Amino acid sequence: MSIFQLFRNIQPFVRPYRLLVALTLILTLVGSVMQQVNATEPKVVVGGKHRFKVKTTL
Repeated sequence: MSIFQLFRNIQPFVRPYRLLVALTLILTLVGSVMQQVNATEPKVVVGGKHRFKVKTTL
């Protein structure tokens, strides 16, 4: 059984939940992209390009 046959066989069961399936796939894609962004962020901070100044008022 190929992947296309599998999709064709489960299509009648998934059809009522098309919106949920699409939303799940989109959120999975967004989550994986955000994970990549999160992995590259410490390189910028450690590289010293950004200096954070702390204001203290007494």
